[in-house]
Amino acid sequence: ATSSGLLGMQLQGAMAIFAVNLKRILKLVD
Repeated sequence: ATSSGLLGMQLQGAMAIFAVNLKRILKLVD
């Protein structure tokens, strides 16, 4: 259970970083 929760946290963090980078890229393109 703990390993699954840790994996979820890592996935959530990766998605957050990806979203921030995506917004930054879109702003640069615009």
